[in-house]
Amino acid sequence: MGTSGKSGKTGMAGPTGPIGATGFPGHRGEQGLTGVPGVPGVPGPRGEIGEKGSAGPTGIPGPPGKPGKTIYTPQAILLPVDNIADEGENTTFNCSVSGNPTPTVEWKFESERLSSGLKYSIEEGILIINQLNFTDTGLYSCVVSSALGSDEASGNLTVRAAPIFTKIPPAVALPFESMDFVEACQAEGFPTPVSNWTRLLQPLPSARTEVHEGNLTISNLSTTDSGLYECTVTNTMGIKKARMNLVVQKGVDCSCWRSRVKSPSFRYNWRHSGLRPSIFRLAVI
Repeated sequence: MGTSGKSGKTGMAGPTGPIGATGFPGHRGEQGLTGVPGVPGVPGPRGEIGEKGSAGPTGIPGPPGKPGKTIYTPQAILLPVDNIADEGENTTFNCSVSGNPTPTVEWKFESERLSSGLKYSIEEGILIINQLNFTDTGLYSCVVSSALGSDEASGNLTVRAAPIFTKIPPAVALPFESMDFVEACQAEGFPTPVSNWTRLLQPLPSARTEVHEGNLTISNLSTTDSGLYECTVTNTMGIKKARMNLVVQKGVDCSCWRSRVKSPSFRYNWRHSGLRPSIFRLAVI
């Protein structure tokens, strides 16, 4: 066989043949990149309101709430109403307070406002009076107040105490003879003290002496009435004494009354003035 000759020129393409059968799909490729979002569209028109649905079943009731407080005016009750205690002790008053809004509490003694200190201990509705003495006797009040008004309750305190002299005779009295001598000896305390006069070493001048409610009266003084006199005041809590030296002086210098006119008749009355033993007065009666 001889050598192949050169290929001739390609001829014209023939007509397309019929489509062949579809082949099997190939493998799915990888996902491509997300594209740029498009411009949002114009919102559509609002739809019509739908019909109201049927009511659902009733729920379980919750627990009841706490009732509110009723407002009312303050009220005070003080106990004890009558308080009796011995001097040197402490005593207590209790004030029961009610009201809404809560009232404030104030304590008073004979209208004078009290505050906590050595004498008084105050805590809410309790008043403690420390180291009692007779001057603590009197009326104590508990005053409660709020925006709705005020109320007051009172109690009386009586302090049992030994006698305290309120009027004491002078240490020395110097009246003149023939005078009527009057001297007072008074004391306070609880129970009420009883006053009495005695003469030391001998009895009181007979028939010319009167002792009444602490007052000693000796009529028509004589120099024999001179001596030591003692006033005694007593109660169940104690006893107090005061001693007086009575010195009756003879005669009175009446030269100052001499005149051409007949002198009037005078009678003199001794009365001690105050607590100074050297002061007395002659009263013309």
